[in-house]
Amino acid sequence: MSDIKEQIRNYVCYEVERTGTLLSERDLAQRFNTRRGNAREVLLSLESAGLLIRHPKRGYSFVDYSSTNYSRFRFLRYMVELLAARGAFEAATTADIDRVYQALQQEEEIFASKRFSEFSMSDLAFHDALIAASHDKMLMHVFSFLKIALFHAENLSTRPESLYRGTLESHRAIYAALQKRDWPALSQALRRHLGNDPLVAKIKEDL
Repeated sequence: MSDIKEQIRNYVCYEVERTGTLLSERDLAQRFNTRRGNAREVLLSLESAGLLIRHPKRGYSFVDYSSTNYSRFRFLRYMVELLAARGAFEAATTADIDRVYQALQQEEEIFASKRFSEFSMSDLAFHDALIAASHDKMLMHVFSFLKIALFHAENLSTRPESLYRGTLESHRAIYAALQKRDWPALSQALRRHLGNDPLVAKIKEDL
């Protein structure tokens, strides 16, 4: 995806107020000083991903997932990431592992400078890199949807510093295990990071 399309996508996914908002190709094209075709491609891709609904001659609105129990999003994310971690263990290239490292370094810098309002995006970037390292397009597609839904449900910028520190420690363990191609350690690190979530644990008990 080109830089301008990525900028439009990030704006729609992470910055736009969702309640009552209608998005249009024209408004997005004007905002980013680009062709309407670029805005159209982004909106259509997000519609295909299940994040937007198209209203002919009016624009696009966000799909309302408020009726879905939040714990289900958390559980699905856990399962997708566990499968992706296995895929990354088997298929990650040196370049893939380097991208995970670069994402971790960005988190380290943000934490060290206490720019906690930026931490949630760097957290997503780390997990994006891990998912991409699996080379599994289905998992990448599903995670692309889940991360946006979870981003709007979680406000990491208002969490205590201990949460960021714990997340960073978990990511260090995940990266170290992936770098060593140590599946037991990678699986354990990811299970500790996401699987111990009480919401995830409750669903695992119920199934």
